[in-house]
Amino acid sequence: DDPFPFRLRNTKAPIGELVRSETAVLLRNAFIDTKLAQDLPIPDAFKAVNDPLTYIAQSRGPATSAFRRHIALNGGKIVSYIPNNAYLVRMNTAGAARLADWHGTQSVLPFEPYYKLEMKLLEMALTDQSLPEGALLNVVLFPESEPLAAKRLAALGIEVLSEDRTPFGAKLVARIPSDMLAALARLTEVQGLERYRPRRLANDLTRPRLGVEIFEAETDDDGAVTGVSKTDYLGLTGNRIYVNINDTGVDDHDAFGRRLFGPSAGQDRHGHGTFVAGIIAGDGSGSGTIKTNPPPGSYEDPDFKGMAPKAKLHVLRADDYKVNNHISDNWLQTESATYHYFKSPKQEYALISNNSWEYDEENDYTWAAASYDAATRDALPDKPGDQQVIYVFPAGNSGEGSNNGLNASPNSISAPGTAKNVITVGAIEALRDIAIESKSYETNTVTEADEDGNEIEKEEITTTTNTPFSSQTDSDNQVAFFSSRGNVGIGIEGQYGRFKPDLVAPGTFIISTKTRDWDDSITITTNTLNEDEAFVYGGWLHRSEEDAEARRELDEQLGNQYRYGSGTSMAAPAISGLLALMQEFFIIEGDQTNTSPALLKALLINSAQSVDARYDHNVQGTVNHQGWGLPNLQRAVPAKPVASVNTDNSTTLFIEQSLTNALATGESRSWEITLSSNAMHYPMRFTLAWTDPPGNPNAAVKLVNDLDLIVTPMSDSSEDPNGPGDPVDPSDPEDEVDKKQEVYYGNNIGASIYSSMGATNDVINNVENVFIEEPTSQNYRVTVYARRVNVDSLSAFYNAEEPADHIDVVQDFALVMSSANPELEGAFDDVKPDKPEVIELPAVASLTNGMPMLHQRVGANSALAKETDPAHTVYANRRGITNQWHFYTFVNAPKKKEDPDDTDDSNPPDDPSESADESQPSFGKHVAFITFMPPNLSSPRHREADIDLYVSRDSNLTNLEPAVLDAAFRSIERGGTEFITFDDAKVDESEVFYIGVKSEDQMAAEYGLVGLSTDNANGFSDDDGNIYMLPLPAVIPDGSAANPGGVSIFGVYTGMPYDYVRKVTATSIIHHEEVGDLWGQ
Repeated sequence: DDPFPFRLRNTKAPIGELVRSETAVLLRNAFIDTKLAQDLPIPDAFKAVNDPLTYIAQSRGPATSAFRRHIALNGGKIVSYIPNNAYLVRMNTAGAARLADWHGTQSVLPFEPYYKLEMKLLEMALTDQSLPEGALLNVVLFPESEPLAAKRLAALGIEVLSEDRTPFGAKLVARIPSDMLAALARLTEVQGLERYRPRRLANDLTRPRLGVEIFEAETDDDGAVTGVSKTDYLGLTGNRIYVNINDTGVDDHDAFGRRLFGPSAGQDRHGHGTFVAGIIAGDGSGSGTIKTNPPPGSYEDPDFKGMAPKAKLHVLRADDYKVNNHISDNWLQTESATYHYFKSPKQEYALISNNSWEYDEENDYTWAAASYDAATRDALPDKPGDQQVIYVFPAGNSGEGSNNGLNASPNSISAPGTAKNVITVGAIEALRDIAIESKSYETNTVTEADEDGNEIEKEEITTTTNTPFSSQTDSDNQVAFFSSRGNVGIGIEGQYGRFKPDLVAPGTFIISTKTRDWDDSITITTNTLNEDEAFVYGGWLHRSEEDAEARRELDEQLGNQYRYGSGTSMAAPAISGLLALMQEFFIIEGDQTNTSPALLKALLINSAQSVDARYDHNVQGTVNHQGWGLPNLQRAVPAKPVASVNTDNSTTLFIEQSLTNALATGESRSWEITLSSNAMHYPMRFTLAWTDPPGNPNAAVKLVNDLDLIVTPMSDSSEDPNGPGDPVDPSDPEDEVDKKQEVYYGNNIGASIYSSMGATNDVINNVENVFIEEPTSQNYRVTVYARRVNVDSLSAFYNAEEPADHIDVVQDFALVMSSANPELEGAFDDVKPDKPEVIELPAVASLTNGMPMLHQRVGANSALAKETDPAHTVYANRRGITNQWHFYTFVNAPKKKEDPDDTDDSNPPDDPSESADESQPSFGKHVAFITFMPPNLSSPRHREADIDLYVSRDSNLTNLEPAVLDAAFRSIERGGTEFITFDDAKVDESEVFYIGVKSEDQMAAEYGLVGLSTDNANGFSDDDGNIYMLPLPAVIPDGSAANPGGVSIFGVYTGMPYDYVRKVTATSIIHHEEVGDLWGQ
């Protein structure tokens, strides 16, 4: 499976097809189509020997609450979601076998040791590369397996050094003997293995670049410009906002005053954390002490204020110097959240956490990345409620690009910046035009002739002068050469991977606060990278000793209070500071204290714009340089009101995540918007973001819950026969095909920065955008559709019973709609959410075993029926209009005899047959439902009506619940003869089948329906190819010579299909009471 030679697969289908397949199980190390043979060539060393105690259970169709209940009923505990439609489940072999036999299960596969290894480890194992002696691995255990795992690890000679927590189980840092990798993978307590990687560390121009600072002209009485003043946009300074910094500590610099808190406040021997803190919250104190005024690219008397100069900082150390003193991700998450929500004056708003570090040489979605995805929703899962955190990470400094902003390496973003819910930030250049020279000298020995003609050797010195920093500071619209590029998971999370980074910010030659212990001494070998953490990861990339000397000279020009720094470490805090200002805006201006990470991320991305025409927003591009671009505070929170959907006169509207708007599979929410006439002249921007549950790193695609953003232009004419518009039905494939040229789907952006109509939905990302360059309609319908919701985003665990306040697992979301011009008086004339309506559902009839129901009818499938039914939050034509359906129930047990004298129900019989009506056919485990054309049609047709048959054990089928419809057994052939069979039915009054017949014809359909239950198997065949069917007996109704009674007899065969039937022989045994009942020749 090039370029992944060790990934196994039983299908040749490309990954772009498999991510949309209902029967594909997509693991990092294996692609399995469960409708095909599943024998994979797994080496014996990495194959489960006995009961693996863990299985991959795949639902038949979307995973429903019924499927999850059956997992629990068979002793299973869900660990995580696995794409597609599957869960990683802890259960024994017997439970797995029972689950596999259930009709709603597509497959149950053993979770092999082969699947547990990260790809690099797997490559080493399969190419006979031994682990280095004393190698360190992250060992992730299954929940509740720690005590037994400790004993088994010790028996293998494995030394555990530290422990951390992930959303799926404990993570150990362990020292592994070189020959124990396979044995470790085979332990049933082990869920995942990856190489241990230590952390490494990854403004005066930044503030105006991000719209934080406004320049205003100063004039005299005559209107002449006398100068330029700088003001904070809307007076925002970050006052009252706490920001967490996980770094090397923060020194007591004058620029922070008394705004430092936490165990690592006031100390930083490294300097990196102090620099980062200055970008976020420095107040500019000491700016006047610089020796060279102004520095290159700055204004006269510059002020090196940070983004939020009055914000408070909670400081924790994150730099690891010793493995056995490892600072865990869980500690960073819980310590910062505990302080924010419980120890400090209690804060109601989501905590902002800046993390300007990365895991060394780790570009995958790791267990650490998964932990930050989980902590975004709730960093303190042991506390009641959700303690939400907005995590900001750098993209990393491994882009290896050119100084023209191009030619970089994709898939180079570092974990945990590979996580879905965090904000990942790349770096662009800051325009300074630094022309300082660097001189290098080269001594060569040359041979010359002297005056006498004798050859003599002579040393010759060549001087080379260059300007090493000029190309890194010659623009403000190029991505920095070092900035890591996306996408992430290319070839694993779909053909093109998942869209990262999210944003960019200035990150070259930023000026910020300098620690008092800063040491700029330099001893570097020419043409090598400086390995001193204080420079490289802080981040300076020196190509030579001479370049480093030039950089030191630049720092001397700034004095003792400030210094230069470059790296994505410097871009990330700019976004963290921007978030602090946005939090302040919502608290003070909007009186909203609980702004979610999803909404803040959506607002930032919605405000972002491409930094240059050479870049685009192509989600399926070869290299992702800039993410969604450079955000701007004035567009994220414009001076005009930022409002929820029930407020007009705004240029930006948002829908905050809430339980009210949370969606289960198949549900949708829509808003109809009317643009103002002024807004028609500017691009419109729509952004959907949701806090997705963490993905399992062993899986391929990391998206768990898949939502779609759909924007439909509506008719502007009130005379349109279809009403205000004809929106696409997102869940109806035929409707999608018919209307794909009429709608915008989220992230359908090619080599452009604007959306195109048509194409298909995004199944990889949890941020979706629609950017409309030129609105062609004044009216739009904006829809959020839940294509798949597999894990409840609102509960910590999903093994328990379904929550009482909602019927299924749900996903909430945040939605932002805005005009690209934040100066408009109002972009929206009207915004209307869907209003609930009461829908009349068809009545439900009962089937009797073996007795056909004739002359049944369903209404036509109207080609014009495109109405909505907000009460069910899904389009009506997705399920058809109500008169297209006819519902039935079938109880797989005989009716009890009616005894008017028997009123004692205290001792019901154990066997239903003991009280059964003996006149009824016997019931059994073989059940079939068949639609057919009745013998007497009221209106002859040239062909059969096209009807479809649906059967489910879930009563919500009769309520047209989308998830139940999707999971139901279906027979949807052309024509009117459909059948569905079961061979696992219980003979019990609790075994109730719900049957729906739907017309797919544009004429009303008439049909017959029968339900059959018997102990006899559904037919069998012999060696000669003869097929034998044993129909149920049936009563022949009375008739006359002119109109004899007749009955339909049904035989069912479910074996190998035959293309042709040569002959049918019917053997009839007739029992009659009187000769007069017979008529014949």
